[in-house]
Amino acid sequence: MFRNKKVNVYSPRSSKHSMKRTSWLAVVAVTPALLLAGEKQTCPLGPFDFRAEREVKAATHHKLSIVAESVAPTRRRPSEPPSFISTYPSAVNVIDNEIFGTLKKNGVPSAPLSSDSEFLRRVTLDITGAIPDPATVQSFLTDPTPGKRERMIDTLLATEGFADRWTMWFGDLVQNVQSSSSSREYPQGRNTYYAFIRDSIRGGKAYDQLVRELLAGKGDAFQNGGADYWVRQIQPNGPIQDTYDNLASHSAEKFLGVPTQCISCHNGLGHLELVNSYLKTKTRADFWGNAAFFARTQAKKGYTDPTNPNIVSLDIQDVAAGNYTLNTNSGNKTPRAPLNGSPVILPTFLLTGEGPRTTENWREAYGRILTAHPQFARATVNYIWKEMFGLGMVEPVNNFDLARLDPATLPAGASLQ
Repeated sequence: MFRNKKVNVYSPRSSKHSMKRTSWLAVVAVTPALLLAGEKQTCPLGPFDFRAEREVKAATHHKLSIVAESVAPTRRRPSEPPSFISTYPSAVNVIDNEIFGTLKKNGVPSAPLSSDSEFLRRVTLDITGAIPDPATVQSFLTDPTPGKRERMIDTLLATEGFADRWTMWFGDLVQNVQSSSSSREYPQGRNTYYAFIRDSIRGGKAYDQLVRELLAGKGDAFQNGGADYWVRQIQPNGPIQDTYDNLASHSAEKFLGVPTQCISCHNGLGHLELVNSYLKTKTRADFWGNAAFFARTQAKKGYTDPTNPNIVSLDIQDVAAGNYTLNTNSGNKTPRAPLNGSPVILPTFLLTGEGPRTTENWREAYGRILTAHPQFARATVNYIWKEMFGLGMVEPVNNFDLARLDPATLPAGASLQ
């Protein structure tokens, strides 16, 4: 399950490489002259005469083909169909069970196992983001003992390269940057957030635990990286409800793969029928329930940089009281007016209607409920699958339609996602 990233590794003294380089230099040098000569000999039109676009393209492609043929090596590699095997590899995990089981059920032959060199290149790129060094390659290829692939995976998972590569991936997912159009983490906050993510990955922290710690992160954002998840979503040019909405929308998209931003301003019905069958059944009040989990948290001024008094961190802390109130008519959202006579929205998880337990911290409750829902697992797998293969099983990866995952609930005329 590794993306096939093609990386050429060669010696600069390789005669084969020199021949290829010479061939390309020949193409660069010879092409203009041949094209100009051909133009003079075969084209009845001058350089300013009109020709249809397809005529020009056809003539150009033909001449480029002639040039390529003239400088190409005379020895060619034969084109062969891909090979297949009649037996299926032994399954060693649940993913193998799914893939090989489905292939066998549908009578689809399996491709052969990768060679040792192919395996090492792919697994090293996917786990660490780098190609293996020559010494590792030589040692691995000459190792005759069984189980060496499993041992290599364990070795790579314990490297600094693994921590670096997947820290960057997760940092991109949660948009860890020092500044954005809506807020500023500053370099201090960005670096602290990065270190928090890297330490979590390096230490083998479970993914669901990492997400829960971010959703409930608190403390000074220059000292506690988990608090920067909140800081990154602050909306300074509107009421505090805009920030709550950002946190609800971002967490639903990045950790559930469900794009709830639209229903933060209007109901799904009448807007999302052609976009998301599930969300068309949701209302703005449903979205507010998700945002209300963040309503008992405040951001206060924290540490001031002694070298620059304009750089001030934010201290994220939970408070005992507070609600998501429907009393706004400014900022980036349409007005929030009382609903059925009530100006308060209580925290309610969008997918299940579940709320916090008695005396439970609201943000901790949100993290617990979100990471326990099956959609959290689906979205996580899909995001990582896309990182490995370049294409998610559901695309776009942040647009799961929960009404299209089960044939039993599939809307009329809709396709299974």
